[in-house]
Amino acid sequence: MKSLHKEFLGRQFDPHVALAQFTADEQRLLTRYGAWLNALMVGAITPMTSAQQHFMGMCSGRAVTYGAYEEAWRKYMLERWYMFALEMDQSLTNSDIYTYPDVLKCFSRLYAQGHKGAKDWFVKESTGYHKFEPEPPDDPEAPLLMRLHPVGIRSTYRHGDLLDSPGRLPGSYDG
Repeated sequence: MKSLHKEFLGRQFDPHVALAQFTADEQRLLTRYGAWLNALMVGAITPMTSAQQHFMGMCSGRAVTYGAYEEAWRKYMLERWYMFALEMDQSLTNSDIYTYPDVLKCFSRLYAQGHKGAKDWFVKESTGYHKFEPEPPDDPEAPLLMRLHPVGIRSTYRHGDLLDSPGRLPGSYDG
């Protein structure tokens, strides 16, 4: 089990997000430990310490963010969901999977978690004929990251595994 942890700790992590919004410490944590944190989150490796178990709890919404690793990972995952929401929005004209209400729900949930880009998206969307207001998350008891996705995640969500109905979140561990 320890060797598997070491294997992931030795991997370089490409976060697939712009790192400008992260502090230098957060950037270092993500690039150095991101592959390992992702492996913990998706269950590719088993937590060995209480801190790792707490991290798993934070990913599934059973625990609050505590410490630099968890805050950097939470911020990273919010950014990944924001990028995914933008992709949903941009693909609406060619998509059979997502609808505009799905996109609104996803941005609403990001906005509720304090994502600045989601707030900016609502400002942009409100410049037309309609005034859009973010809606509150529909299930306040659902884990934080689960509430972000509008379609079908409840049936595929396990231990922080961020699967959506058509497939895995882009860039997540494929192990």
